[in-house]
Amino acid sequence: MSIQTKTTGANIGTTATALIAALAGNVHGLAIALVHFLFNICGMLVWFIHPKMRKAPIYLCKSLAAGVAKHKILAPIYIAVVFFLSPLACRYVTTMVCLKNVGLAQCENLRRIYGKRAMKI
Repeated sequence: MSIQTKTTGANIGTTATALIAALAGNVHGLAIALVHFLFNICGMLVWFIHPKMRKAPIYLCKSLAAGVAKHKILAPIYIAVVFFLSPLACRYVTTMVCLKNVGLAQCENLRRIYGKRAMKI
């Protein structure tokens, strides 16, 4: 059995466990757990079903590892881009889209409403 098979099984297994645990909570927790489960199932269908697609993540990992082995500076750059710059860029874009579409006052109302909802989960 390959590591990709084990990783996919573990990923689906943990989301299924979270889904079962969410059954005891409120409806918002259950919705989030269900979305997480379906997201992982779709990811498995995209990356695991076709043999050529199975090779893509392995190739990308090997390429990144080879690049980091040659140039050590790529590791912190990768971490900064993936875990800091990309989320900040997404936050910026969604804020700008909200401001453009509904205006500042409505964006603040949405942030207040969804902020409170997120606190309840």
